[in-house]
Amino acid sequence: KTALDATALSLLERLTAEAGLADRISQMFRGEKINTTENRAVLHTALRAQSDTPILVDDEDILPPVRQTLQQMESFAEAGDTEERAWEQFCTYTAGWMLQGHGLWSVERREDGALVGFVLLGLEWDDAEPELGYMMLAEHRRRGYAAEAAAAARDHGFTLLDSFVSYVDPGNAASNALASRIGGQRDSAAEAALEGEAIHVWRHRAGTGEAAR
Repeated sequence: KTALDATALSLLERLTAEAGLADRISQMFRGEKINTTENRAVLHTALRAQSDTPILVDDEDILPPVRQTLQQMESFAEAGDTEERAWEQFCTYTAGWMLQGHGLWSVERREDGALVGFVLLGLEWDDAEPELGYMMLAEHRRRGYAAEAAAAARDHGFTLLDSFVSYVDPGNAASNALASRIGGQRDSAAEAALEGEAIHVWRHRAGTGEAAR
């Protein structure tokens, strides 16, 4: 599909050899940090991996969390969200800001404006009370973004509310640790009110968590 002749192909092969392309490919598959701009590994191989062979980054196998994120994306896609549902969600979050003074934030990296995730202080129609939630894109986790963003959303919430909660899956160690880090405390009464649903409820109260970062 290209106009490459034998001479051009030979020159291209020579260029790749001089640039060390083969070594770079090997480094990518080993999980080495070849993205020198952001000083991190290039994880395309983990997204496409078909085997269970560990892919190590900083001596940690990143394949399980990558596959967990892919499974979450698949579940979301299979939920059958329609344009109507997307519009409903948009109106809900917009109304939150207009009626209650809180809602959904996009979290951007300060130096270049890249989207790294979302935080939410929201109250949907059937919620018992406002919820503080957070979700970072997989490639931006473990960098402190979630803690900084969640603490900022919490501080904004304390200008409006005396307390609110975070609902966290018991198996999500990172999210539970973050809820505690920003000053949340487990609320056994709220957990019992969920009628057997296995959810950790972290209570955020004004005056108890502002210093936690």
